[in-house]
Amino acid sequence: AACRAMVKAGMEWLDAHPDADPQFHGYKNVYGVISEDNEDAEALTKAMIAAADGDATGAMHQATVSACLFIRKHGWEEYKRQMSEPRGANA
Repeated sequence: AACRAMVKAGMEWLDAHPDADPQFHGYKNVYGVISEDNEDAEALTKAMIAAADGDATGAMHQATVSACLFIRKHGWEEYKRQMSEPRGANA
């Protein structure tokens, strides 16, 4: 539920700030630790974390930021298509 709330808040923030260019960086082979590189990224993170009532792990933050930025770049339909593809060893 927290991740859904974070994605919803992130997309609402991005829709309200169409000229924003949030930039983040992470670390190779480390998941759950990303840092904001500019004020847009800080504002986006603040909106998303608030939507989760502050109850978000680093991995939740990274996953939801990644989802929002993907949706912004590729669109909702492509996100749904990719999320619907089978994954894993039996795919």
